[in-house]
Amino acid sequence: MTMAMMFLGAVDSKGLEVMWQLKALIRLPLPAVLCGLFLTLQGCEELQHVKKEAEAVFDGTNETKRRFKSSGRPGNQTDREGPTYAPVAKRSRSVQESSIPLSAVSWSGGQRLLMAVSPVSSSGELLPAQKLVVDTGSSTLAFCQSSFLQEAAFESTDYISCNQYNPGGDPTGYWGPFVQGDVLAGNMTFQKASYSIMAFEENMPCKDGIQGIFGIAFRQLDVAYPAGTTLPNWDTGKASCPDAAGVVPPPMIQQLRSEGGVEKLGIFWSGQVGENQGRLYLDAAAVTNEHYNKSSVLGPAVLGEVGWYDVTVQKIQLGGREFANFDCDPNTPGKQCIMDTGTPALVLPPEVFEAAAELINFGEPASLTFFLPGASGEQEVPVSFDLIALNNMAALSKGGAGTNIILGLPLWAFYYTVFDITDQSVSLFPKKKLQSQPSIPAQSPMEPQTPQSPQSPQVIPWPFGPFTGPSPWTPIPGHQPGSWPAPVGGSWPQPSDPWTPFGGFEEERKPAKQGEGRRMGELPVHI
Repeated sequence: MTMAMMFLGAVDSKGLEVMWQLKALIRLPLPAVLCGLFLTLQGCEELQHVKKEAEAVFDGTNETKRRFKSSGRPGNQTDREGPTYAPVAKRSRSVQESSIPLSAVSWSGGQRLLMAVSPVSSSGELLPAQKLVVDTGSSTLAFCQSSFLQEAAFESTDYISCNQYNPGGDPTGYWGPFVQGDVLAGNMTFQKASYSIMAFEENMPCKDGIQGIFGIAFRQLDVAYPAGTTLPNWDTGKASCPDAAGVVPPPMIQQLRSEGGVEKLGIFWSGQVGENQGRLYLDAAAVTNEHYNKSSVLGPAVLGEVGWYDVTVQKIQLGGREFANFDCDPNTPGKQCIMDTGTPALVLPPEVFEAAAELINFGEPASLTFFLPGASGEQEVPVSFDLIALNNMAALSKGGAGTNIILGLPLWAFYYTVFDITDQSVSLFPKKKLQSQPSIPAQSPMEPQTPQSPQSPQVIPWPFGPFTGPSPWTPIPGHQPGSWPAPVGGSWPQPSDPWTPFGGFEEERKPAKQGEGRRMGELPVHI
């Protein structure tokens, strides 16, 4: 009888109808009653599971909704309802959901990977997508100035972004306010991302259909400056920035860490120009897509994280010759050896470039191989390129003062890469051999060149290309090599969520041995 009473609340208690149902239930064999009870309880558990899934998809419970401000302008911050797009949910996602399509264009002397990024408006709608250069050599997400950004939903901050590029050449860079708001790329939402809107820019990628830059490196390069101090003045032709206040979490790294678990980033490029010629994969999607082939992997090799995706090149082999002693050091200006999608060439030490030019002039086939240290003390990892294919792509460039080795975008025409940020390693997966002809017409940089002195800097094809100049360059004026780290202020807001923008400094300052990827609180120079 006690078992029957448990079902009583599930029926309509109306006189004889209830009694009839009770009698019918009592006549049931005990096993059937127990079975019914089990299924009922199981259904309750399933209901709770569905409820949790729904809350995950819709970004929390019904208490959520103070997510957007109507504008970044003071005095006009009206609360709005949530956006009409689906935010990122902390759940298992498919490869398609955990990846972002990339396009490729030929622009200003080289090829560039672009990502379409849409800020969210004050009404919760997506604003027109902006094509941003994907750059593993920097960390700031910055939009070129546009009137439509006045419609974006963001919260103002007391900080500005100020970045300088192309030392020794034409003044190149920008400054503009740091704001906080949601942006969407592919199917992925970057919630409360810190990004900058350029108030002033010079020679930045803000033309020919390119509308900014998306730096996806580490936080040491995402430098912020107090907005209350004197604003940068570049009218004189000399770029300058205020004293740095600290660093902020870059949106891409912030996204990876907010998901929890193993942090991986995969980058694919077909080597061709056009829409959907590349893809960026996050977390598990980096090792579950069609480009990941464990049987052909090279590495893993040691990956550093001192701002850049830095590596140690132990030696280079070219046409039977061997070159060594490159002294790759991410903490020393001009000594960084990095993997950089924002540089449209492989930047070689002058002696290696000269040897490559000689081989090509004589029409001799050869392989250009970089040897990287294996992770966990494993054997060297050889990363090889066909020299003729590189020349056909106009993919070689001669380094100069302030530049060491840069494995630029052509690397991804030959390899799919997976950066394992948790393990501090990088794995490379060879692709099919490139065609003997370049995908686009391009001038070859392989013609013999007169050795350059610091007084005659190399002419470069694009501000984010190989940097040369009269002296090692730092992005923070007044902080020359030897005076690091730049001062870190204590006036940052301190939110409770450690992954929100401006979530505090990395105070610990650990010396990094060469080739070891240690996170540091310093503000090193960057490209």
